[in-house]
Amino acid sequence: MKIMHITDTSIYNYDGISTYINELLEVATQNGDESVVLTTAPFGKDIRTYGKEKNITLKTFKSFRFPGKPKFIIVFPWGMKKMIADFNPDIIWIHTIGTIATKAARLAAGKHKVIYTKHCFDGELWNAYLNIPKLFQWFFNWTSKSLENIILSRADHVIYHLNDIEKVKTNKFFYKFRKVAPPLNKRFFENRTVRTAVPSKFNFGFCGRAEPDKGIEKTFEGLNILKEKYNFNDFKFTFIGDGPEAHRMRIKYPDMDIQITAYVDDVIPYIDMLDGFILSSLQETISLSSLEAYVRDVPIFSVAIGYLYEHKDKLKNYYLFDTPDDLAKSLVNFVNLEKTQPNSILNNKINNLLIDYNRLYAFTTTLCFQTEEYQPMQNPKQPVSIKVYNH
Repeated sequence: MKIMHITDTSIYNYDGISTYINELLEVATQNGDESVVLTTAPFGKDIRTYGKEKNITLKTFKSFRFPGKPKFIIVFPWGMKKMIADFNPDIIWIHTIGTIATKAARLAAGKHKVIYTKHCFDGELWNAYLNIPKLFQWFFNWTSKSLENIILSRADHVIYHLNDIEKVKTNKFFYKFRKVAPPLNKRFFENRTVRTAVPSKFNFGFCGRAEPDKGIEKTFEGLNILKEKYNFNDFKFTFIGDGPEAHRMRIKYPDMDIQITAYVDDVIPYIDMLDGFILSSLQETISLSSLEAYVRDVPIFSVAIGYLYEHKDKLKNYYLFDTPDDLAKSLVNFVNLEKTQPNSILNNKINNLLIDYNRLYAFTTTLCFQTEEYQPMQNPKQPVSIKVYNH
């Protein structure tokens, strides 16, 4: 099978999109399938060098980056028609709504099977990331919906990883949506760490790139309250990754024990050393890093966002907070519980919540070529769902 992935997002790896594509490429290689990725140069750097040794072709287009801090990019997809014709893919898998995506959808219509993964609500993301005043946010919301509808009208199926359907169920192409649990690398489900003793020094942390939109400031305000108000100092904080906010926090809080790992190929050993994962992002729809941590039996302290929040009533060792003071209180209660009831954090249950990429890949590629089991729904009330693994 030949699959062409399309991505030209202007937001750097939002919700792990490049990780998502890398994982699909790896599964394709294991299955003996051939893959090509069409992207833009700045984003292509994050579709890692894995593809070079696995015969995966990465084609990039010229682009213009607007001046200023936000990585807002316009891509010029010249020569795409020939690229698609030369590769002649069985499936074109689209991961964004930008200029590459809309052109690919138009070129593919009626000639190739098209899958579109809706990773986020693009208009909301643009408004938040680019700090658009409320007076003008309607324009970005309207633009994102218009661009997405170009793709939806030509897509055979839409993969949707969110539990909340309120924002999509009124779309006229809603019958194409297939709800699938967010996928993780299967390694996260294997050989899960068993904690046997209360640590002498608690290790809290975060996994990902510490950009301003991750809200790290709120996390450290809470940790500072933990130190000053509750007089608890036996902890450190680990950034599994890097980013400007990580270094800024180390400068701002010089008396706090802060570790920055920089980029690592395998995050599991670092996640397994955490006693708590803190998610304080300003806006994330899924938050793959929190899912990865939860699968590894790490308790989650989170603001009210992400896929785990959608399932909060089903989860053990999942703690919500709003303000830094809320976070500090939660951490104090957690530490006291651990001291009086060791091992209370073990055995998080994730039944029917998550799948791995092998399952997603098999479901999606099979879906494109089944004509009897998967028919468009008449007057649908919810998208078709895929049954997931039990762990």
